[in-house]
Amino acid sequence: MLSCTRCDYREQDGLIVNSGSSLSDFFPFQSMRPFQKEALDQIKEALMSTKFVILEAPVGFGKSAVAVALTRNQESAHILTSTKQLQDQYSSDFRFPVVKGKSNFRCDIPNSTGMFPPVSKGRCVIDWKLKDCPHYATFEEYQAHKNKQCNRDSKCENLKDNKLCSYYNQKWLGFKAPITVYNYPFLLSEMKYAADVPHRKLLVCDEVHDLEKQIVSFASFSLKSSALKKFHDQVRPEEEFIIPNKGEDEPIAWIDVLVDIEDFLKEFSDLTIEEDIEQDQVAISKEMLKDIESFEADLKANPTNWVINNTKLSGNSIEEVVFQPIHVGNYTFPLFNVADSVLLMSATVFSKERLCKALGISVNEASFIQILESTFPVDHRPIFAMNTAKLNRETMDTALPKITQMIDKIMFHYKYERGIIHTTSYRQTNYILQNISKTNRARLKTTEGKSNRTELMKKHDSSDASVLISPSLHQGVDLKDESSRFQIIMKVPFPDLSQKRTKIKLKRDREWYDWQTALRLVQTYGRSIRSEDDYAATYILDTNFTHFIQKKRNLFPKFFLEALRGNSQALPSITDY
Repeated sequence: MLSCTRCDYREQDGLIVNSGSSLSDFFPFQSMRPFQKEALDQIKEALMSTKFVILEAPVGFGKSAVAVALTRNQESAHILTSTKQLQDQYSSDFRFPVVKGKSNFRCDIPNSTGMFPPVSKGRCVIDWKLKDCPHYATFEEYQAHKNKQCNRDSKCENLKDNKLCSYYNQKWLGFKAPITVYNYPFLLSEMKYAADVPHRKLLVCDEVHDLEKQIVSFASFSLKSSALKKFHDQVRPEEEFIIPNKGEDEPIAWIDVLVDIEDFLKEFSDLTIEEDIEQDQVAISKEMLKDIESFEADLKANPTNWVINNTKLSGNSIEEVVFQPIHVGNYTFPLFNVADSVLLMSATVFSKERLCKALGISVNEASFIQILESTFPVDHRPIFAMNTAKLNRETMDTALPKITQMIDKIMFHYKYERGIIHTTSYRQTNYILQNISKTNRARLKTTEGKSNRTELMKKHDSSDASVLISPSLHQGVDLKDESSRFQIIMKVPFPDLSQKRTKIKLKRDREWYDWQTALRLVQTYGRSIRSEDDYAATYILDTNFTHFIQKKRNLFPKFFLEALRGNSQALPSITDY
Protein backbone atom coordinates (compact mmCIF):
# COMPACT_ATOMS: atom_id res chain seq x y z
CA MET A 1 0.00 0.00 0.00
CA LEU A 2 1.39 3.38 -1.06
CA SER A 3 0.73 6.30 1.26
CA CYS A 4 1.29 10.02 1.57
CA THR A 5 1.14 11.91 4.84
CA ARG A 6 0.65 15.26 3.12
CA CYS A 7 -2.46 14.42 1.12
CA ASP A 8 -3.55 11.54 3.36
CA TYR A 9 -3.61 9.46 0.19
CA ARG A 10 -3.87 5.69 0.34
CA GLU A 11 -3.52 3.44 -2.67
CA GLN A 12 -4.79 -0.09 -2.15
CA ASP A 13 -3.09 -2.96 -3.85
CA GLY A 14 -4.58 -6.17 -5.10
CA LEU A 15 -7.61 -4.67 -6.83
CA ILE A 16 -6.63 -5.99 -10.25
CA VAL A 17 -5.37 -9.52 -10.66
CA ASN A 18 -3.11 -10.81 -13.39
CA SER A 19 -4.61 -11.07 -16.83
CA GLY A 20 -6.06 -14.31 -18.07
CA SER A 21 -7.53 -15.79 -21.21
CA SER A 22 -11.12 -16.12 -19.93
CA LEU A 23 -13.38 -14.36 -17.46
CA SER A 24 -13.06 -17.35 -15.14
CA ASP A 25 -9.41 -16.47 -14.61
CA PHE A 26 -10.52 -13.27 -12.89
CA PHE A 27 -12.94 -14.95 -10.48
CA PRO A 28 -12.30 -13.68 -6.92
CA PHE A 29 -12.61 -17.06 -5.17
CA GLN A 30 -10.81 -20.38 -5.54
CA SER A 31 -13.93 -22.30 -6.56
CA MET A 32 -17.15 -21.48 -8.37
CA ARG A 33 -20.73 -22.21 -7.43
CA PRO A 34 -23.01 -24.00 -9.92
CA PHE A 35 -23.82 -22.00 -13.08
CA GLN A 36 -21.30 -19.19 -12.41
CA LYS A 37 -18.85 -20.25 -15.14
CA GLU A 38 -21.71 -20.66 -17.62
CA ALA A 39 -22.96 -17.18 -16.75
CA LEU A 40 -19.49 -15.66 -17.23
CA ASP A 41 -19.12 -17.33 -20.63
CA GLN A 42 -22.54 -16.06 -21.70
CA ILE A 43 -21.74 -12.53 -20.50
CA LYS A 44 -18.47 -12.49 -22.45
CA GLU A 45 -20.27 -13.54 -25.62
CA ALA A 46 -23.15 -11.09 -25.08
CA LEU A 47 -20.81 -8.12 -24.64
CA MET A 48 -19.49 -8.67 -28.14
CA SER A 49 -22.85 -7.75 -29.66
CA THR A 50 -24.82 -5.65 -27.14
CA LYS A 51 -24.09 -2.72 -24.82
CA PHE A 52 -26.40 -4.01 -22.08
CA VAL A 53 -26.28 -7.42 -20.41
CA ILE A 54 -29.07 -8.28 -17.98
CA LEU A 55 -28.22 -11.03 -15.50
CA GLU A 56 -31.03 -12.55 -13.46
CA ALA A 57 -29.97 -15.15 -10.90
CA PRO A 58 -31.56 -16.33 -7.64
CA VAL A 59 -30.31 -15.53 -4.16
CA GLY A 60 -27.20 -17.58 -3.38
CA PHE A 61 -25.99 -17.69 -6.99
CA GLY A 62 -23.17 -15.24 -6.26
CA LYS A 63 -23.92 -12.34 -8.61
CA SER A 64 -21.39 -10.08 -6.88
CA ALA A 65 -18.53 -12.51 -7.55
CA VAL A 66 -19.52 -12.74 -11.21
CA ALA A 67 -19.58 -8.94 -11.44
CA VAL A 68 -16.15 -8.70 -9.78
CA ALA A 69 -14.68 -11.15 -12.30
CA LEU A 70 -16.00 -9.01 -15.13
CA THR A 71 -14.78 -5.72 -13.61
CA ARG A 72 -11.30 -7.16 -13.02
CA ASN A 73 -11.19 -8.37 -16.60
CA GLN A 74 -12.18 -4.92 -17.87
CA GLU A 75 -9.81 -3.15 -15.40
CA SER A 76 -12.11 -0.12 -15.48
CA ALA A 77 -15.54 -0.09 -13.84
CA HIS A 78 -18.13 1.74 -11.76
CA ILE A 79 -20.22 -0.48 -9.47
CA LEU A 80 -23.57 0.88 -8.31
CA THR A 81 -25.57 -0.42 -5.34
CA SER A 82 -28.89 0.62 -3.82
CA THR A 83 -27.59 1.18 -0.26
CA LYS A 84 -24.48 2.26 1.60
CA GLN A 85 -24.54 -1.09 3.43
CA LEU A 86 -24.10 -2.92 0.11
CA GLN A 87 -21.26 -0.54 -0.77
CA ASP A 88 -19.49 -1.50 2.43
CA GLN A 89 -20.05 -5.17 1.66
CA TYR A 90 -18.28 -4.84 -1.71
CA SER A 91 -15.45 -3.01 0.03
CA SER A 92 -15.16 -5.63 2.76
CA ASP A 93 -15.38 -8.64 0.45
CA PHE A 94 -13.32 -7.39 -2.51
CA ARG A 95 -11.30 -4.37 -1.23
CA PHE A 96 -12.78 -1.93 -3.72
CA PRO A 97 -12.81 1.73 -2.66
CA VAL A 98 -16.24 3.26 -2.01
CA VAL A 99 -17.37 6.84 -2.59
CA LYS A 100 -20.13 8.41 -0.48
CA GLY A 101 -21.82 11.80 -0.25
CA LYS A 102 -20.75 14.96 1.61
CA SER A 103 -23.05 14.41 4.59
CA ASN A 104 -20.95 11.38 5.60
CA PHE A 105 -17.81 13.48 6.23
CA ARG A 106 -16.79 16.21 8.69
CA CYS A 107 -15.61 19.54 7.37
CA ASP A 108 -12.13 20.58 8.56
CA ILE A 109 -13.13 24.25 8.77
CA PRO A 110 -14.94 25.08 12.04
CA ASN A 111 -17.97 27.35 12.04
CA SER A 112 -18.36 30.44 14.21
CA THR A 113 -18.99 28.38 17.36
CA GLY A 114 -15.93 26.18 16.82
CA MET A 115 -18.03 23.17 15.76
CA PHE A 116 -17.12 21.12 12.69
CA PRO A 117 -20.20 20.73 10.45
CA PRO A 118 -20.63 18.01 7.83
CA VAL A 119 -19.06 18.85 4.48
CA SER A 120 -22.57 19.27 3.05
CA LYS A 121 -22.87 22.40 5.25
CA GLY A 122 -19.26 23.57 5.04
CA ARG A 123 -17.94 26.92 3.83
CA CYS A 124 -17.41 25.56 0.29
CA VAL A 125 -21.18 25.11 0.12
CA ILE A 126 -22.01 28.40 1.86
CA ASP A 127 -19.86 31.20 0.51
CA TRP A 128 -16.43 29.96 -0.58
CA LYS A 129 -15.30 28.87 -3.97
CA LEU A 130 -13.75 25.41 -3.76
CA LYS A 131 -10.33 26.73 -4.76
CA ASP A 132 -10.35 28.98 -1.67
CA CYS A 133 -10.58 26.05 0.74
CA PRO A 134 -7.16 25.37 2.31
CA HIS A 135 -7.93 21.64 2.42
CA TYR A 136 -9.01 21.24 -1.21
CA ALA A 137 -7.10 20.00 -4.22
CA THR A 138 -8.55 19.42 -7.67
CA PHE A 139 -8.63 15.96 -9.20
CA GLU A 140 -5.85 17.02 -11.59
CA GLU A 141 -3.71 18.20 -8.65
CA TYR A 142 -4.47 14.97 -6.85
CA GLN A 143 -3.40 12.94 -9.89
CA ALA A 144 -0.23 14.96 -10.30
CA HIS A 145 0.70 14.24 -6.70
CA LYS A 146 -0.06 10.54 -7.09
CA ASN A 147 2.14 10.48 -10.20
CA LYS A 148 4.97 12.22 -8.25
CA GLN A 149 4.79 15.32 -10.42
CA CYS A 150 4.65 17.75 -7.48
CA ASN A 151 6.86 20.75 -6.82
CA ARG A 152 7.04 23.30 -4.01
CA ASP A 153 4.19 25.30 -5.60
CA SER A 154 1.86 22.31 -5.88
CA LYS A 155 -1.37 22.42 -3.89
CA CYS A 156 -0.51 19.24 -1.99
CA GLU A 157 2.56 21.05 -0.59
CA ASN A 158 0.41 23.88 0.71
CA LEU A 159 -2.62 22.17 2.23
CA LYS A 160 -3.46 23.45 5.69
CA ASP A 161 -2.10 21.04 8.32
CA ASN A 162 -0.97 18.84 5.38
CA LYS A 163 -4.53 17.54 5.20
CA LEU A 164 -6.79 17.02 2.20
CA CYS A 165 -10.56 17.33 2.78
CA SER A 166 -11.79 13.88 3.83
CA TYR A 167 -14.71 14.00 1.39
CA TYR A 168 -12.56 14.87 -1.63
CA ASN A 169 -9.84 12.51 -0.47
CA GLN A 170 -12.18 9.49 -0.75
CA LYS A 171 -13.85 10.88 -3.89
CA TRP A 172 -10.58 11.42 -5.78
CA LEU A 173 -9.27 8.07 -4.57
CA GLY A 174 -12.39 6.45 -5.98
CA PHE A 175 -12.17 8.33 -9.26
CA LYS A 176 -8.49 7.40 -9.60
CA ALA A 177 -8.96 3.72 -8.74
CA PRO A 178 -9.78 1.38 -11.64
CA ILE A 179 -12.84 -0.11 -9.90
CA THR A 180 -15.01 1.94 -7.55
CA VAL A 181 -18.30 1.37 -5.70
CA TYR A 182 -21.02 4.03 -5.36
CA ASN A 183 -24.66 4.15 -4.30
CA TYR A 184 -27.30 5.25 -6.81
CA PRO A 185 -28.23 8.60 -5.18
CA PHE A 186 -24.59 9.74 -5.05
CA LEU A 187 -23.70 8.95 -8.65
CA LEU A 188 -26.98 10.34 -10.02
CA SER A 189 -26.41 13.58 -8.12
CA GLU A 190 -22.74 13.74 -9.08
CA MET A 191 -23.53 13.34 -12.76
CA LYS A 192 -26.25 15.99 -12.67
CA TYR A 193 -24.55 18.67 -10.60
CA ALA A 194 -20.79 18.08 -10.74
CA ALA A 195 -20.45 16.38 -14.14
CA ASP A 196 -16.99 15.09 -13.20
CA VAL A 197 -17.54 11.33 -13.16
CA PRO A 198 -14.76 9.62 -15.18
CA HIS A 199 -15.72 7.39 -18.09
CA ARG A 200 -15.12 3.67 -17.58
CA LYS A 201 -15.30 0.54 -19.69
CA LEU A 202 -18.02 -1.05 -17.55
CA LEU A 203 -20.94 0.05 -15.38
CA VAL A 204 -22.41 -2.55 -13.00
CA CYS A 205 -25.91 -1.81 -11.71
CA ASP A 206 -26.64 -4.14 -8.81
CA GLU A 207 -30.22 -4.62 -7.55
CA VAL A 208 -31.36 -3.18 -10.90
CA HIS A 209 -35.00 -4.05 -10.20
CA ASP A 210 -34.87 -1.05 -7.84
CA LEU A 211 -33.35 1.40 -10.33
CA GLU A 212 -36.64 2.88 -11.60
CA LYS A 213 -37.71 3.61 -8.02
CA GLN A 214 -34.27 5.03 -7.20
CA ILE A 215 -34.46 7.42 -10.14
CA VAL A 216 -38.03 8.49 -9.36
CA SER A 217 -36.92 9.25 -5.80
CA PHE A 218 -33.88 11.18 -7.05
CA ALA A 219 -35.79 13.19 -9.65
CA SER A 220 -38.88 13.91 -7.55
CA PHE A 221 -39.26 17.44 -6.24
CA SER A 222 -41.31 18.84 -3.37
CA LEU A 223 -42.17 22.30 -2.10
CA LYS A 224 -42.86 22.53 1.65
CA SER A 225 -44.25 25.73 3.09
CA SER A 226 -42.85 24.99 6.56
CA ALA A 227 -39.32 24.63 5.16
CA LEU A 228 -39.49 27.74 2.95
CA LYS A 229 -41.30 30.20 5.24
CA LYS A 230 -38.32 30.97 7.48
CA PHE A 231 -36.24 32.05 4.48
CA HIS A 232 -39.04 34.14 3.00
CA ASP A 233 -39.81 35.93 6.27
CA GLN A 234 -36.18 36.98 6.81
CA VAL A 235 -35.95 38.78 3.46
CA ARG A 236 -39.61 39.82 3.00
CA PRO A 237 -40.98 40.26 6.54
CA GLU A 238 -43.73 42.61 5.39
CA GLU A 239 -45.30 39.97 3.13
CA GLU A 240 -47.40 36.97 4.17
CA PHE A 241 -45.84 33.81 2.79
CA ILE A 242 -48.33 31.83 0.70
CA ILE A 243 -47.75 29.07 -1.84
CA PRO A 244 -50.74 29.52 -4.20
CA ASN A 245 -52.62 26.46 -5.33
CA LYS A 246 -52.05 25.98 -9.06
CA GLY A 247 -53.91 22.68 -9.20
CA GLU A 248 -52.80 19.15 -9.97
CA ASP A 249 -53.71 18.89 -13.66
CA GLU A 250 -50.90 20.94 -15.24
CA PRO A 251 -47.50 20.82 -13.50
CA ILE A 252 -46.18 23.51 -15.87
CA ALA A 253 -48.65 25.95 -14.26
CA TRP A 254 -46.37 26.04 -11.20
CA ILE A 255 -43.47 27.74 -13.02
CA ASP A 256 -44.35 31.23 -11.70
CA VAL A 257 -44.41 29.86 -8.13
CA LEU A 258 -40.99 28.31 -8.62
CA VAL A 259 -39.53 31.55 -9.99
CA ASP A 260 -40.80 33.56 -7.01
CA ILE A 261 -39.32 31.06 -4.56
CA GLU A 262 -36.00 31.14 -6.44
CA ASP A 263 -35.93 34.93 -6.05
CA PHE A 264 -36.27 35.04 -2.26
CA LEU A 265 -33.90 32.11 -1.77
CA LYS A 266 -31.28 34.01 -3.76
CA GLU A 267 -31.91 37.04 -1.56
CA PHE A 268 -31.46 34.93 1.56
CA SER A 269 -28.27 33.30 0.28
CA ASP A 270 -26.73 36.74 -0.17
CA LEU A 271 -27.09 37.53 3.54
CA THR A 272 -23.89 37.81 5.61
CA ILE A 273 -23.10 34.79 7.76
CA GLU A 274 -22.95 35.98 11.36
CA GLU A 275 -24.09 33.05 13.49
CA ASP A 276 -23.78 29.29 13.39
CA ILE A 277 -27.50 28.87 12.76
CA GLU A 278 -27.24 31.21 9.79
CA GLN A 279 -24.39 29.19 8.27
CA ASP A 280 -26.48 26.08 8.61
CA GLN A 281 -29.54 27.74 7.11
CA VAL A 282 -27.62 29.29 4.22
CA ALA A 283 -26.37 25.83 3.31
CA ILE A 284 -29.94 24.53 3.33
CA SER A 285 -31.21 27.46 1.27
CA LYS A 286 -28.50 26.98 -1.36
CA GLU A 287 -29.33 23.29 -1.62
CA MET A 288 -33.00 24.18 -2.06
CA LEU A 289 -32.15 26.75 -4.73
CA LYS A 290 -30.03 24.24 -6.64
CA ASP A 291 -32.87 21.69 -6.54
CA ILE A 292 -35.51 24.21 -7.68
CA GLU A 293 -33.41 25.41 -10.60
CA SER A 294 -32.73 21.84 -11.66
CA PHE A 295 -36.38 20.83 -11.41
CA GLU A 296 -37.55 23.94 -13.26
CA ALA A 297 -35.23 23.07 -16.16
CA ASP A 298 -36.52 19.47 -16.22
CA LEU A 299 -40.14 20.60 -16.07
CA LYS A 300 -39.74 23.08 -18.93
CA ALA A 301 -37.87 20.52 -21.04
CA ASN A 302 -40.59 17.86 -20.77
CA PRO A 303 -43.76 19.16 -19.05
CA THR A 304 -45.92 16.16 -20.01
CA ASN A 305 -43.59 13.74 -18.19
CA TRP A 306 -44.47 15.15 -14.78
CA VAL A 307 -47.29 14.40 -12.41
CA ILE A 308 -48.31 16.17 -9.22
CA ASN A 309 -48.45 13.25 -6.84
CA ASN A 310 -49.63 14.97 -3.69
CA THR A 311 -50.83 18.34 -2.46
CA LYS A 312 -51.56 19.30 1.14
CA LEU A 313 -53.48 22.45 2.02
CA SER A 314 -53.00 24.55 5.13
CA GLY A 315 -55.51 27.40 5.25
CA ASN A 316 -55.24 29.43 2.05
CA SER A 317 -51.74 28.14 1.26
CA ILE A 318 -50.27 24.91 -0.04
CA GLU A 319 -48.35 23.20 2.74
CA GLU A 320 -46.72 20.64 0.45
CA VAL A 321 -46.76 19.71 -3.22
CA VAL A 322 -44.80 16.79 -4.74
CA PHE A 323 -43.83 16.40 -8.40
CA GLN A 324 -42.69 13.07 -9.86
CA PRO A 325 -41.50 11.97 -13.32
CA ILE A 326 -43.63 9.36 -15.06
CA HIS A 327 -40.88 7.92 -17.26
CA VAL A 328 -37.23 7.79 -16.20
CA GLY A 329 -35.47 7.30 -19.55
CA ASN A 330 -34.18 10.89 -19.57
CA TYR A 331 -32.25 10.12 -16.39
CA THR A 332 -30.95 6.66 -17.30
CA PHE A 333 -29.47 7.85 -20.60
CA PRO A 334 -26.63 9.91 -19.04
CA LEU A 335 -26.13 7.27 -16.36
CA PHE A 336 -25.63 4.46 -18.87
CA ASN A 337 -23.35 6.63 -21.01
CA VAL A 338 -20.76 6.79 -18.22
CA ALA A 339 -19.39 3.46 -19.51
CA ASP A 340 -18.95 1.52 -22.74
CA SER A 341 -20.86 -1.52 -21.47
CA VAL A 342 -23.49 -2.03 -18.78
CA LEU A 343 -24.17 -5.09 -16.62
CA LEU A 344 -27.63 -5.01 -14.97
CA MET A 345 -28.04 -7.56 -12.15
CA SER A 346 -30.88 -8.71 -9.93
CA ALA A 347 -32.54 -11.81 -8.52
CA THR A 348 -35.81 -10.37 -9.84
CA VAL A 349 -36.02 -9.28 -13.45
CA PHE A 350 -38.48 -11.83 -14.91
CA SER A 351 -38.86 -10.00 -18.22
CA LYS A 352 -36.22 -8.41 -20.43
CA GLU A 353 -38.91 -6.39 -22.21
CA ARG A 354 -40.40 -5.08 -18.96
CA LEU A 355 -37.05 -3.94 -17.56
CA CYS A 356 -35.94 -2.34 -20.81
CA LYS A 357 -39.21 -0.45 -21.14
CA ALA A 358 -39.06 0.78 -17.54
CA LEU A 359 -35.48 2.06 -17.94
CA GLY A 360 -35.72 3.44 -21.47
CA ILE A 361 -33.40 0.82 -23.01
CA SER A 362 -33.86 -0.44 -26.57
CA VAL A 363 -34.63 -4.17 -26.39
CA ASN A 364 -32.28 -4.76 -29.32
CA GLU A 365 -29.38 -3.29 -27.34
CA ALA A 366 -29.76 -5.77 -24.47
CA SER A 367 -28.96 -9.45 -23.89
CA PHE A 368 -30.80 -11.40 -21.19
CA ILE A 369 -29.06 -14.15 -19.23
CA GLN A 370 -31.40 -16.00 -16.89
CA ILE A 371 -30.36 -18.56 -14.28
CA LEU A 372 -33.57 -20.44 -13.56
CA GLU A 373 -32.36 -23.03 -11.09
CA SER A 374 -31.86 -22.37 -7.38
CA THR A 375 -29.18 -24.37 -5.60
CA PHE A 376 -31.14 -24.06 -2.33
CA PRO A 377 -33.07 -27.27 -1.48
CA VAL A 378 -36.77 -26.59 -2.01
CA ASP A 379 -37.73 -28.20 1.28
CA HIS A 380 -35.55 -25.62 3.06
CA ARG A 381 -37.65 -22.72 1.73
CA PRO A 382 -41.39 -23.60 1.57
CA ILE A 383 -44.00 -20.92 0.89
CA PHE A 384 -47.34 -21.49 2.59
CA ALA A 385 -50.34 -19.70 1.07
CA MET A 386 -52.43 -19.38 4.25
CA ASN A 387 -55.47 -17.62 2.72
CA THR A 388 -56.24 -16.03 6.10
CA ALA A 389 -58.15 -12.96 4.89
CA LYS A 390 -58.58 -10.78 1.82
CA LEU A 391 -56.69 -7.53 2.30
CA ASN A 392 -57.44 -4.33 0.42
CA ARG A 393 -58.43 -0.78 1.31
CA GLU A 394 -62.08 -1.71 1.85
CA THR A 395 -61.51 -4.88 3.91
CA MET A 396 -58.40 -3.93 5.89
CA ASP A 397 -60.10 -2.77 9.11
CA THR A 398 -62.33 -5.84 9.40
CA ALA A 399 -59.57 -8.27 8.36
CA LEU A 400 -56.80 -7.04 10.66
CA PRO A 401 -58.07 -8.85 13.81
CA LYS A 402 -58.00 -12.20 11.99
CA ILE A 403 -54.61 -11.42 10.47
CA THR A 404 -53.21 -10.51 13.89
CA GLN A 405 -54.56 -13.75 15.35
CA MET A 406 -52.78 -15.76 12.66
CA ILE A 407 -49.53 -13.86 13.24
CA ASP A 408 -49.86 -14.66 16.94
CA LYS A 409 -50.27 -18.37 16.15
CA ILE A 410 -47.22 -18.44 13.87
CA MET A 411 -45.09 -16.59 16.40
CA PHE A 412 -46.13 -18.97 19.20
CA HIS A 413 -45.15 -21.90 17.00
CA TYR A 414 -41.71 -20.31 16.54
CA LYS A 415 -41.51 -19.07 20.12
CA TYR A 416 -37.78 -19.81 20.40
CA GLU A 417 -36.81 -18.58 16.92
CA ARG A 418 -36.08 -15.24 15.31
CA GLY A 419 -38.14 -14.11 12.32
CA ILE A 420 -39.62 -11.20 10.39
CA ILE A 421 -43.10 -9.87 9.59
CA HIS A 422 -43.43 -7.91 6.34
CA THR A 423 -46.28 -5.39 6.32
CA THR A 424 -47.01 -2.81 3.61
CA SER A 425 -47.59 0.21 5.89
CA TYR A 426 -46.77 1.49 9.36
CA ARG A 427 -50.50 1.67 10.04
CA GLN A 428 -50.65 -2.13 9.73
CA THR A 429 -47.46 -2.46 11.78
CA ASN A 430 -48.84 -0.34 14.61
CA TYR A 431 -52.15 -2.21 14.68
CA ILE A 432 -50.32 -5.51 15.13
CA LEU A 433 -48.06 -4.03 17.81
CA GLN A 434 -51.10 -2.81 19.74
CA ASN A 435 -53.29 -5.89 19.37
CA ILE A 436 -51.03 -8.93 19.41
CA SER A 437 -50.58 -10.93 22.61
CA LYS A 438 -48.42 -9.37 25.29
CA THR A 439 -45.92 -12.23 25.07
CA ASN A 440 -45.32 -11.75 21.36
CA ARG A 441 -45.46 -7.96 21.51
CA ALA A 442 -42.35 -8.05 23.68
CA ARG A 443 -40.49 -9.87 20.89
CA LEU A 444 -41.27 -7.37 18.12
CA LYS A 445 -38.81 -4.77 16.85
CA THR A 446 -39.87 -2.14 14.32
CA THR A 447 -37.99 0.18 11.96
CA GLU A 448 -40.35 3.10 12.56
CA GLY A 449 -38.46 6.11 13.86
CA LYS A 450 -35.09 4.36 13.53
CA SER A 451 -32.62 5.82 11.04
CA ASN A 452 -29.80 3.32 11.65
CA ARG A 453 -30.77 -0.03 10.19
CA THR A 454 -27.40 -1.54 11.11
CA GLU A 455 -28.00 -0.92 14.82
CA LEU A 456 -31.49 -2.40 14.56
CA MET A 457 -30.11 -5.58 13.01
CA LYS A 458 -27.48 -5.86 15.75
CA LYS A 459 -30.19 -5.64 18.41
CA HIS A 460 -32.26 -8.22 16.55
CA ASP A 461 -29.39 -10.70 16.29
CA SER A 462 -28.42 -10.24 19.94
CA SER A 463 -31.97 -10.85 21.24
CA ASP A 464 -33.33 -14.39 21.58
CA ALA A 465 -36.59 -14.97 19.68
CA SER A 466 -36.58 -11.39 18.32
CA VAL A 467 -39.02 -10.72 15.46
CA LEU A 468 -38.69 -7.76 13.11
CA ILE A 469 -41.85 -6.08 11.84
CA SER A 470 -41.70 -3.45 9.09
CA PRO A 471 -42.96 -2.34 5.67
CA SER A 472 -39.41 -1.44 4.58
CA LEU A 473 -37.27 -4.57 5.03
CA HIS A 474 -38.29 -6.37 1.83
CA GLN A 475 -34.87 -5.80 0.24
CA GLY A 476 -31.30 -4.95 1.20
CA VAL A 477 -31.49 -7.07 4.37
CA ASP A 478 -29.54 -10.30 4.91
CA LEU A 479 -31.34 -12.43 7.51
CA LYS A 480 -29.20 -15.50 7.18
CA ASP A 481 -29.22 -18.58 9.39
CA GLU A 482 -30.44 -17.92 12.95
CA SER A 483 -31.43 -14.33 12.09
CA SER A 484 -34.71 -15.66 10.66
CA ARG A 485 -36.28 -19.10 10.66
CA PHE A 486 -39.70 -17.85 9.60
CA GLN A 487 -41.11 -14.90 7.73
CA ILE A 488 -44.66 -13.64 7.36
CA ILE A 489 -45.77 -11.70 4.30
CA MET A 490 -48.96 -10.12 5.54
CA LYS A 491 -50.30 -8.57 2.33
CA VAL A 492 -49.63 -8.87 -1.38
CA PRO A 493 -47.49 -5.74 -1.99
CA PHE A 494 -49.39 -4.15 -4.85
CA PRO A 495 -47.97 -0.70 -5.77
CA ASP A 496 -49.66 2.08 -3.79
CA LEU A 497 -52.65 3.43 -5.73
CA SER A 498 -52.86 6.46 -3.47
CA GLN A 499 -49.86 7.67 -5.51
CA LYS A 500 -50.98 9.49 -8.66
CA ARG A 501 -47.93 8.32 -10.59
CA THR A 502 -48.85 4.72 -9.84
CA LYS A 503 -52.42 5.31 -11.04
CA ILE A 504 -51.15 6.76 -14.31
CA LYS A 505 -48.69 3.90 -14.82
CA LEU A 506 -51.47 1.36 -14.11
CA LYS A 507 -53.86 3.04 -16.54
CA ARG A 508 -51.26 3.11 -19.29
CA ASP A 509 -49.61 -0.25 -18.61
CA ARG A 510 -51.32 -2.88 -16.43
CA GLU A 511 -48.44 -5.30 -16.98
CA TRP A 512 -46.04 -2.87 -15.30
CA TYR A 513 -48.24 -2.87 -12.18
CA ASP A 514 -48.37 -6.67 -11.98
CA TRP A 515 -44.64 -6.94 -12.70
CA GLN A 516 -43.83 -4.58 -9.84
CA THR A 517 -46.00 -6.66 -7.50
CA ALA A 518 -44.24 -9.89 -8.47
CA LEU A 519 -40.80 -8.26 -8.11
CA ARG A 520 -41.46 -7.19 -4.54
CA LEU A 521 -43.00 -10.54 -3.57
CA VAL A 522 -39.95 -12.48 -4.72
CA GLN A 523 -37.54 -9.94 -3.23
CA THR A 524 -39.31 -10.29 0.10
CA TYR A 525 -39.19 -14.08 -0.10
CA GLY A 526 -35.41 -13.94 -0.49
CA ARG A 527 -34.66 -12.18 2.81
CA SER A 528 -34.45 -15.24 5.06
CA ILE A 529 -32.86 -18.03 3.00
CA ARG A 530 -29.33 -17.02 2.07
CA SER A 531 -27.35 -20.25 1.46
CA GLU A 532 -27.73 -23.94 0.65
CA ASP A 533 -27.63 -24.88 4.35
CA ASP A 534 -30.00 -22.14 5.47
CA TYR A 535 -33.71 -22.76 5.99
CA ALA A 536 -36.85 -20.74 6.76
CA ALA A 537 -40.58 -21.03 6.15
CA THR A 538 -42.56 -18.25 4.48
CA TYR A 539 -46.24 -17.64 5.31
CA ILE A 540 -48.34 -15.43 3.02
CA LEU A 541 -51.60 -14.46 4.73
CA ASP A 542 -53.47 -12.44 2.09
CA THR A 543 -55.98 -14.48 0.04
CA ASN A 544 -55.22 -12.18 -2.90
CA PHE A 545 -51.93 -14.05 -3.25
CA THR A 546 -53.60 -17.28 -4.41
CA HIS A 547 -55.63 -15.40 -7.03
CA PHE A 548 -52.62 -13.37 -8.18
CA ILE A 549 -50.30 -16.37 -8.52
CA GLN A 550 -52.93 -18.26 -10.54
CA LYS A 551 -53.55 -15.33 -12.85
CA LYS A 552 -49.92 -14.14 -13.21
CA ARG A 553 -47.99 -17.38 -12.85
CA ASN A 554 -45.89 -16.53 -15.92
CA LEU A 555 -44.33 -13.58 -14.05
CA PHE A 556 -42.72 -15.74 -11.38
CA PRO A 557 -39.42 -17.66 -11.56
CA LYS A 558 -39.24 -21.43 -11.28
CA PHE A 559 -37.49 -21.38 -7.88
CA PHE A 560 -40.42 -19.45 -6.40
CA LEU A 561 -43.21 -21.52 -7.94
CA GLU A 562 -41.67 -24.86 -6.94
CA ALA A 563 -41.69 -23.79 -3.28
CA LEU A 564 -45.45 -23.08 -3.10
CA ARG A 565 -47.53 -25.05 -0.59
CA GLY A 566 -51.16 -24.81 0.47
CA ASN A 567 -52.24 -23.90 3.99
CA SER A 568 -53.18 -27.52 4.63
CA GLN A 569 -49.48 -28.37 4.44
CA ALA A 570 -48.58 -25.91 7.20
CA LEU A 571 -48.06 -27.29 10.69
CA PRO A 572 -51.24 -28.19 12.66
CA SER A 573 -50.33 -25.83 15.51
CA ILE A 574 -50.70 -22.98 13.04
CA THR A 575 -53.72 -24.03 11.00
CA ASP A 576 -55.94 -25.46 13.75
CA TYR A 577 -58.48 -23.08 15.29
